[in-house]
Amino acid sequence: MDFKTGAQALSLLLVVVGNLGAIPDASISSGDVAHFNVESSTAAISTVTWRTVPHAVLPQTEELFFVVKWGLVTAGYSSLSIKGIEAVQGRPAYHLVSEAQSGGMVTAFYRVVDRNVSWLDQESIVSVRFEKHIKEGKYQIDETTFIDQPHRRFHLQSYRLDIV
Repeated sequence: MDFKTGAQALSLLLVVVGNLGAIPDASISSGDVAHFNVESSTAAISTVTWRTVPHAVLPQTEELFFVVKWGLVTAGYSSLSIKGIEAVQGRPAYHLVSEAQSGGMVTAFYRVVDRNVSWLDQESIVSVRFEKHIKEGKYQIDETTFIDQPHRRFHLQSYRLDIV
């Protein structure tokens, strides 16, 4: 896979990774209601069969770096990367990371340090975990979402801090 194709695939994955698990099933009629349960307990091992999606294989590791400019001023830096393959819920998953931080004079006025981490199941191409760590100015939030795809459940842990 050449660099351009890998960059496009990684960008596409990071954009849609949060939406893949929320795509409605075409077999559900408009009269049916989807049920979402939020629980604090962990799910036991099940015999549920995960879907398999034919897809192009992503590289095990890849890093893309970007410079954010506003005219001649460097406003910050950003990166997208595949850190490797890790086991999540007993299944291999791509470990994807998106980071952004302000730079130069922009940091003096409005500091930004953002990190989004996602684990994407290698075979079914659905999110199995997502973390958001945002620090922008006086706003700070840390969220972790554990996604139980076979049972259509998730558990969200969220911590917000607004500095006055």
